[in-house]
Amino acid sequence: MDIIALKNEIKEQVSKIQDIALLNALKTLLGSKLPFQKRQSFRDFAVLTDEEATEFENIIETGCEKINPDDWK
Repeated sequence: MDIIALKNEIKEQVSKIQDIALLNALKTLLGSKLPFQKRQSFRDFAVLTDEEATEFENIIETGCEKINPDDWK
């Protein structure tokens, strides 16, 4: 697919979106300099409430950031 066809397909898909939160997330993503811009938190681009984001951060901190040195054995 060439770049013009891809852009047209994206425009068509975006024009069908009715969710304002998703459109704002896309606007943020398109305005960023990804992949070169380092993010401090997924809150910068996620479509979550503050409560949901806090819950996810807690889950990640308690479940994913633990290192068990015996796991590789």
